[in-house]
Amino acid sequence: MEPPMTVKELSDYLRLDRMTIYKMLKEGSIPASRIGHQWRFFRDDIDKWIRSKRIGHTTHILVADADSSITRLFESELSSDTYEVTVVSSGDEAQRALTNEAFDIAFMELRRNTLDVFSKMRSADSDALIVIAADTSESRLVEQAIGIGAFTMVKKPTSGDELRNMLSGLPSARSAAIR
Repeated sequence: MEPPMTVKELSDYLRLDRMTIYKMLKEGSIPASRIGHQWRFFRDDIDKWIRSKRIGHTTHILVADADSSITRLFESELSSDTYEVTVVSSGDEAQRALTNEAFDIAFMELRRNTLDVFSKMRSADSDALIVIAADTSESRLVEQAIGIGAFTMVKKPTSGDELRNMLSGLPSARSAAIR
């Protein structure tokens, strides 16, 4: 279990002014615990609270992966009322998709051609929520992704449960979609 966040840490996590958080505390509209004379926030509670605020919002996911079993997993396991999945099999296709549509999350296989797209996405949107799937032992590619500023790197999910767990661990709120 992660230690609880302070008001300042929550402010940074949610990218909200501290006074806004204090206002929400006064209204009782944000999950919090009072420990002594200080407020503390548990990340799991905050993430669930954010998801509850997004009811009705469809999360747009771009999946760039040449492995058809991974793309089928995303398409078959994610409900259409919560997620809209766009699947491409190459970096070039990912680049075209990004010019035509905005995405909340980009799930990209770690390859040389997707690293180029990832770099362009990171340049265009420094807060882009980009998940790099690494099933490669090629440490040079991993180092390049880290150097570009990968949001996170995950092992490719192999089941619906792994996929949903991976997605539930990502921040739910984005100020802007990836374009």
